[in-house]
Amino acid sequence: MKSIIKLVPVVALLGVLGLSCESSGVKTVRSGSSGGYVSGWNISARDQLDAANNLIGRFLNSPRATKALAGGERVIGVSKIVNQTTQVVYSNILTDNVIQALQESGKCYATATFNYNEVENDPLVIKLRKLRASGEVDQTTIAKRNTLKAPDMTLQGSITEDLSRKGRNVEKTFVINLKINDASSGLQIWSGQYFIAKQGKGSARTW
Repeated sequence: MKSIIKLVPVVALLGVLGLSCESSGVKTVRSGSSGGYVSGWNISARDQLDAANNLIGRFLNSPRATKALAGGERVIGVSKIVNQTTQVVYSNILTDNVIQALQESGKCYATATFNYNEVENDPLVIKLRKLRASGEVDQTTIAKRNTLKAPDMTLQGSITEDLSRKGRNVEKTFVINLKINDASSGLQIWSGQYFIAKQGKGSARTW
């Protein structure tokens, strides 16, 4: 029998969210409106973009964020995003959009030199600083010592999945969790979750 897949909305902390499913040509619903056609159980780039927008919007509107970001622009670095799913997840899509939204808020800078994953860092920043001893370079254009800014906030998170079956019914749920921590005190400033659910019937594969 042909597999029939449909999405069910899941209530996150501040909204109803929907997502992709198994059979191509099946419509999905995102925040109460049609999101187009989907073709798989996995987390897509669009899913991560929606999660980033939802989570950072909630962070910036939280009282703790208002207090933490008051009194000047802070510097944030991307820590480890743990993938606890059975699929390959390029979490930089998620973190890049979170960082972009924070910068566009005018309340935060992102470090280009002190991130957990080296690919998030700009190697040219460090390379240019090694030209201080070069007689071929105008030293007035080289950064001075003790000028790099270390992050005073970190972005940490995880992506987990849960699979449940009841007869021919299958439900797969993803949870994207993000935390923003104070690097000086080690205290957590804020955390938020974004839920994604997918349901299928028949012989639908979930990988």
